[in-house]
Amino acid sequence: MKDDELIGEDDVQFEEEKGGESGEASSGQSFFEKNRNMLLIGGVLIAAIGGYFFYQNSQKGKVDAEAQSVMVMPVLNYEQDSVAKAIGGFDEVAEDFSGSETGNLARYYLGTSYLKNGNLEEGITALEEYKKGSSMISAAAHGALGYAYEQKSEFASAAESYREAAHTPEDNQFSTPFYLMHAARNLQSAGDNDGALAVYKEIKEKFPVSQEVRDGSVDRYLSMLSEDDI
Repeated sequence: MKDDELIGEDDVQFEEEKGGESGEASSGQSFFEKNRNMLLIGGVLIAAIGGYFFYQNSQKGKVDAEAQSVMVMPVLNYEQDSVAKAIGGFDEVAEDFSGSETGNLARYYLGTSYLKNGNLEEGITALEEYKKGSSMISAAAHGALGYAYEQKSEFASAAESYREAAHTPEDNQFSTPFYLMHAARNLQSAGDNDGALAVYKEIKEKFPVSQEVRDGSVDRYLSMLSEDDI
């Protein structure tokens, strides 16, 4: 099993914005509700990715068995939305096994748990401390950071995080245009319409069979930005 096999086209959804200036950047709550599964992983993806991570590392002998056993209960709490309980468990693993792969993964879970709980600052801190590489988990970490920065109205930082997510681990027709759309929206919110226009064009040219192109979202934004330039 490869990381990129864990995300299919049906798992990736992008919100259709409506109306005026509010159409350029989704409201915080609406954005979170419609994108939380992708931006924070959650749901069906978290068990698959977490389980795959554990399998890979146990096979290579890189993760201490004790660290994995301690992670079980916080992960179960996380999946059941018992976020407060999950936070304590992940924090313990991250501290007690800081030099291990499991300890690093705990920081990812810890960060997204804080975001689920509405604690943006703690979430950002944990996600920044998570050591990212070239995996779908790392892409999700960048995406979660993008969400957090967007909620803080730090749109330039949000766009950069979404860009990182889009190109991790490698470009594809599903997660790449999804994250690029979020990057472009935040560039618009930051007042960088030229940058946003370039990203929309990139999506249309490089990912022509993506949902974002097929459902007309990209063309709507391209048309809107072109009208603004007239």
